Amino acid sequence: MVPAIGSLRALSRRIGEHEAALAALVESVARIDLALACGRLSRGWRGTPVEIAETVVLRGARHPLLDPTTAVPISRIRISPSASRV
Repeated sequence: MVPAIGSLRALSRRIGEHEAALAALVESVARIDLALACGRLSRGWRGTPVEIAETVVLRGARHPLLDPTTAVPISRIRISPSASRV
């Protein structure tokens, strides 16, 4: 059953009333996720500390769900806030 437009507006309004709290929650969860990801990566690197940087350069990157024997890796891609293209 599809909710009525008025019901969606009311729900959106109620959610909007908590915008600041929800934004803070999303930020907190993102920080926790990043910390856990750094920990997992560090373990994979035999305990080498992971440093967070503004720019990331991927070399030989492949999608993790593609078959590594047939997927063609990206030779080099740079991702940064100032990059207008990759």
